[in-house]
Amino acid sequence: MLQLAFAQAGAPVTPLSQQEKIRLRSLVQKIERGMSTFLEVGAALIELRSSRLYRETHSTFESFCRDTFGLARSTCDGMIRSASVAQTLKENGIELAPTTSEAVLRPVAALPSPELQRATWRLIESASPRCGPTQPVASKIARVIKNAIEPAENNGNGHKPRSREHIEREIPFLRPVTRLGSYPSFDAELVVSHLDKFIPAAGAYTMCGKLIERCQAVRQVLETKFPELADA
Repeated sequence: MLQLAFAQAGAPVTPLSQQEKIRLRSLVQKIERGMSTFLEVGAALIELRSSRLYRETHSTFESFCRDTFGLARSTCDGMIRSASVAQTLKENGIELAPTTSEAVLRPVAALPSPELQRATWRLIESASPRCGPTQPVASKIARVIKNAIEPAENNGNGHKPRSREHIEREIPFLRPVTRLGSYPSFDAELVVSHLDKFIPAAGAYTMCGKLIERCQAVRQVLETKFPELADA
């Protein structure tokens, strides 16, 4: 794959020193193997980009990543940002589990400052005491924090104002509720029979709790609009 990358037609030739060529080959091999963690891959990408070790065969870092690794520039940039956040966390005494993935750190990397990233990661860890941080948990917490610090774009409670399209999507809410409530042979055991792992089971449990809360809220609104329902 490396040889193919070096064959880019029309690339400006800016010779590398022998030492740079050796380093280039080592970095490319690390990225191609994937290594043990994304931290090494991210660090290798950072060095390739900052030292412009692609310059002998490619005019841009983007074209080099595309031809050599089959990766889009956005993917490489995301890995670089996540690796940088991971390094910052480690430098500030935060130990990351060996299984921590780039996807888990990606939402944290979108926050504007290292201080906020560290505080957010602590919060993510505290919200995931059993299984460790996961991408859905990290994404949700990072999104709430990001919305909260962007008051011009939200409605004051950490949530962005809902669009008309969003509101229209809520109109059919009662359809699945009605279907579920009226299904004649509902069997809870059958519904959860395919869940054999903790994480998806925990997700289903949480969503059922949210559904209970929201259905109860709908009942309260209906009782306010139609007081006779309370005696039904």
